[in-house]
Amino acid sequence: MKTKWWVGLLAAVIAAGCVPSLHPWFSDKDVVFEEKLLGVWEQKDEDNLWIFERGDGESKGYQLTITSKEKDPALLQAHLFKINGKFYLDMYPAEDSLESSNDFFKIHLAGMHQLLRIDAIQPTVQFRMLNPETIGKMLKEKPDLIDHESPEDDEGILLTAATEKLQKFLAENSDAEKFYSEANTLTRRNPLFTEKDFGFEPKLAGQWIDDDDTICICEAVNKESYRVTAIRSKEKGTEVSRYGCAIVTIHQRRFVAVYEGREVDINGGSDADRTPDLLLWIEQVEPTPVYRVIDYSDAAEIVKMNDEPFKQAMDKLPKLRWTPLVPAEKK
Repeated sequence: MKTKWWVGLLAAVIAAGCVPSLHPWFSDKDVVFEEKLLGVWEQKDEDNLWIFERGDGESKGYQLTITSKEKDPALLQAHLFKINGKFYLDMYPAEDSLESSNDFFKIHLAGMHQLLRIDAIQPTVQFRMLNPETIGKMLKEKPDLIDHESPEDDEGILLTAATEKLQKFLAENSDAEKFYSEANTLTRRNPLFTEKDFGFEPKLAGQWIDDDDTICICEAVNKESYRVTAIRSKEKGTEVSRYGCAIVTIHQRRFVAVYEGREVDINGGSDADRTPDLLLWIEQVEPTPVYRVIDYSDAAEIVKMNDEPFKQAMDKLPKLRWTPLVPAEKK
């Protein structure tokens, strides 16, 4: 009896409504690169952010980070490719993503590929996933339609065909009724500032605790940005969250730009580095830092306000106060 190592993984696949493949959906000749895809996109119905950045080196691919407030980020390699005039996106795990706990992408832990059909890139990204119910019915009627495996209860599908056969399967069946799921929409998040607005404040580095007893370890990175680890005590244990942060000056006011689950490169020139998840207005640095928390959805309007409207807006926002975890020794 052969060991079906993938059966457990299919449980996550079924929950996510996915049809994974062991092999890539693209060959090198099919790959295209669209600048318009670069940047930060919001999937509002799922509360996810999709961050497309250039892949390493001369690759035509993308580095894709998908973040969620309740889960660790998923770090993926993505390739946009074209078959018969239609755009598709193949997603595969980045090397350092294998410990991710993002449920949607647990299917990638065994090196599986996920396929999206891209119906539009501007003004919004419109994509569809393969419909596992429709494909399951097709394979029950014609088991030899494409190489695949299923667990003994027939719940879930793993496509095992080589790339050439996967593409043939797409070309011949892509127009079948309900071959894809309902469309999903990604809406672009626009940058809040420019590269010249970055700065640095050494006094923010250190170990702090806030009014909710969250421990914040703020490490300076090359005297350019920060790496922040937040440790919270929960009923079921300890929760650890990680953030990239940078100081920015907008209209002569200083803010901390906060990036959930990702670091920031102030010299990278990427829209993603200029599109934080939230801003903290620095109300004071000494004797201890005090911030006001501004969500991205409100930030674009607030940062442009004149002094009095800005002050009124700040007074209504949550206050975040940091106290040194280890008080400075008295001289």
